[in-house]
Amino acid sequence: MGMEIFSLLLAPILTCILEVPIIRAFRIVRDNKYIIAVNVLTNLILNVVSMLLQDDAAWILFMELLAIPLSEAFLYKQISKKGWKQIIPVSYLANAVSWGIGYVIFYFLT
Repeated sequence: MGMEIFSLLLAPILTCILEVPIIRAFRIVRDNKYIIAVNVLTNLILNVVSMLLQDDAAWILFMELLAIPLSEAFLYKQISKKGWKQIIPVSYLANAVSWGIGYVIFYFLT
């Protein structure tokens, strides 16, 4: 139960702390509130799906490698003037950084 609370509460905060500067640095989206809303939404969806599917590795891999970065890229494109060729790699970069650092933190907490 403890890690579920971590995932639902702290993971979105950590994700936003890590991803907002990356998205802004590449000037994909400048609105911090929009970036935060996108990341909180996708993070919560990932955590709910993970809990419902009891951490099914295949679904989590699908979510992490395809669904989340592409969903976020789609949402960023709605208000960005940048093209897909710029948005998609930056979305993957931001998600890779937050996943990697989150994994290290989770590893040391468990």
